[in-house]
This record gives sequence, C-alpha cells and structure tokens, in this order.
Amino acid sequence: GARRWRRTLRAVLTADGAAALLHELLARFSAQEFVWEAERLNQRMLDQRMSHEQKAVAIADLKWEHGQQLVVPHYGFTADQRGLKEAEVIIDGFSKSHKEIRKLNGKLNKQIIDLFPNLR
Repeated sequence: GARRWRRTLRAVLTADGAAALLHELLARFSAQEFVWEAERLNQRMLDQRMSHEQKAVAIADLKWEHGQQLVVPHYGFTADQRGLKEAEVIIDGFSKSHKEIRKLNGKLNKQIIDLFPNLR
C-alpha cells in the first residue's frame, strides 16, 4: 500500500533527490509569502520576554508550516516531525560526501538566518 510506496521512495532517495528536495525548500523559503511571514515574526522577536529558545521554536514552526510539511511528502517522508527528522538525517549523510548538497544546505540555512536578524 501507500506505506510501502513511501518506504521505497525514501530508500531510493539519491543525492539528486536530496538536492531536488533542498531546491524545493529554498524556493519556498525565498517566496514572497514566506519572506513576509518571516518579517512579521522577526518584528515579534523584538519582544524582550521572548527567549532565544522561543524564537528558535517559532522559526522552526514557520519553516514547517510554510515549507517542510508541503515538501517532504513529495520524497516519501511522512508529513510530520518524524518524516522531517528522517529527511534531515539522510540529507546530513549526503552532505558529508556531496559538495553540492553541502552548498545547498548552507544556502538554505543562510536564507533563513538572514531573514531573522533579531534572533541574535
């Protein structure tokens, strides 16, 4: 059934597939809607009562809501935190041996970090 199909998709995720997943996330995190939401969240981070951890969680939630939950299922991962973790573990594995994946991952992280100057 569907579960076996997802498992098969995950098992065959190649470096090219991982790169495609990262490209798709980068496109979502560069989209006007995400940037706008990020700017709003960045403004809310000026609140002194918001701890660094709360800010990090809020960013993670935004990334999940506006990107990750929509993208990871295309690659055979479940649309939940477990699926996201599995995808991240596989991508981290590819990062060690594939320069392109490492570069894309860095680009993705920079895109997010640049949107949140108030995280520091």
